[in-house]
Amino acid sequence: MSPSLQRLGLWASCLAQLMVVLDISVVNVALPSIQTDLDD
Repeated sequence: MSPSLQRLGLWASCLAQLMVVLDISVVNVALPSIQTDLDD
């Protein structure tokens, strides 16, 4: 593999990991609000 292709793969992996962390953070912040909305 060429170094530029490896670098692109590394950036894609980093971006995917960032999206996972952001998704988990947003869900954790929203959970209390979701729970109170569903309890009513």
